[in-house]
Amino acid sequence: MAKEKGRPGTGEVSSVAHTHEGHEGHSLEGHSHVVSTDADRRYLANTLALLVGFMLVEVVVGIVASSLALISDAGHMLTDAGAIALALVTIRLAARPARGSMTYGLKRAEVLCAQANGITLLLLSAWFVYEAIRRLISPRRWRAASSWA
Repeated sequence: MAKEKGRPGTGEVSSVAHTHEGHEGHSLEGHSHVVSTDADRRYLANTLALLVGFMLVEVVVGIVASSLALISDAGHMLTDAGAIALALVTIRLAARPARGSMTYGLKRAEVLCAQANGITLLLLSAWFVYEAIRRLISPRRWRAASSWA
């Protein structure tokens, strides 16, 4: 099993533990398998921007088309965006050092973030089920705008 290690005090973590035996032919200067925690923040921020963009398009098209499928997918994307935003905040909180009465630091923020995401998913699911049942009981009448012939 790989141990987590990194350079102390740099905030870098690596889950890859191996030796460099058999690498005599090249210099190991500047050679590292350590992943920076800033890389995670950058990837999450880029993902959040893309997700919000696609979500806004789905909301607009879903409202125009009155499509519960698009609106519910946009709702799912909203929970994903919220979870990613909370993860970005949580990364900052969890990185703070333990001090005073908080001997565990703010590592519990990760658990609270996951709970908030789960509750949001449950509430949105309940709303979508309610809306689907409401539409089954009283469906809307649609008129054909024009024929393609």
